Amino acid sequence: MMTPESNSVLSADNPLVDPRDDRLGYAEFARHLAESICKMATTEGLVVTIYGPWGSGKTTLLHFVVHYVRQKPENEQPIIVYFNPWWFSGREDLIRRFFDQLLATLSEGRLVAKDLTKQIADFAEVVSEAPSAHIAFLGKFIKHFVRRRDVPQLKAKIKSALEKQKKRILVVIDDVDRLTADEIRQLFCVIKAIADFPKVVYLLAFDREVVIRALSEAQGIPGEAYLEKIVQVSFEIPLPDKTSLRELLFERLNAILAGTLNEAFDQTYWGNVYFDGIDHFITKPRDIVRLTNTLSITYNVVKGEVNPIDFIAIETLRVFCPLVYDIIRKNPKSFAGHN
Repeated sequence: MMTPESNSVLSADNPLVDPRDDRLGYAEFARHLAESICKMATTEGLVVTIYGPWGSGKTTLLHFVVHYVRQKPENEQPIIVYFNPWWFSGREDLIRRFFDQLLATLSEGRLVAKDLTKQIADFAEVVSEAPSAHIAFLGKFIKHFVRRRDVPQLKAKIKSALEKQKKRILVVIDDVDRLTADEIRQLFCVIKAIADFPKVVYLLAFDREVVIRALSEAQGIPGEAYLEKIVQVSFEIPLPDKTSLRELLFERLNAILAGTLNEAFDQTYWGNVYFDGIDHFITKPRDIVRLTNTLSITYNVVKGEVNPIDFIAIETLRVFCPLVYDIIRKNPKSFAGHN
């Protein structure tokens, strides 16, 4: 347990980019998904979603999918448009930012016909001028602009141009669940408006419950029903197996405990404490980061003065169950010392 490792184990909780660094089994799923996207038989538009709670590795999974897509032969690779709406959170022009990113990518290196980018730009101008971000007002704003633009005709032109386009377009949208409820509705407003564009695949990752709540607030109908109207294919993010999570946690704990005397670390006691208590809290990669980041700072202060196993246990409570930790802190005689 006390094998010396790297002295620094602090992590910024950054997602992985290269599947070769995968330790939790996401790479294989990402490879199959990338293969399916690149070899789709249909030319119809498609919305694919990956559901998972915060900290479960959704961004890492998206990066892996993009990595594998870029490994495909040039003639099989779609044009990749990466959009993170959270970067623009709080701005009224979220929809405009989406189209700006889309047009910027399509214009790079003349990946698509100039007429197509012009038509999309015209469509973007209409959509981003909506007087309200609420989906319920979509019909209202189209009526408002109908004299200036024939929206159905404009969409028909874009569809026709996309059908002639050789390459597919893969729009990757991450961090949807970090937006406010109103911003989530804005984003799904535009996705709903363009989800049927041919040869365009939208790959989104978010916490399903967060998005459903946001959509329900605006629609007056179950958010789940609204989501089903937009999404054609959905997946739950693969759950990392417990063994892989434990191995990753123990490696980082080894580095933190480097220099701790072996006699101070009772392996039997550690097994009991870990499997009867700590293991319950380690369910996703972010749990490992949160706990070991804390221990990498706090343990050095008390090394040699406390039982390391007890300290890891109490810090686990402080990180994941602050209410319980606070009760123990305020009632030390009930939980520590001799009876």
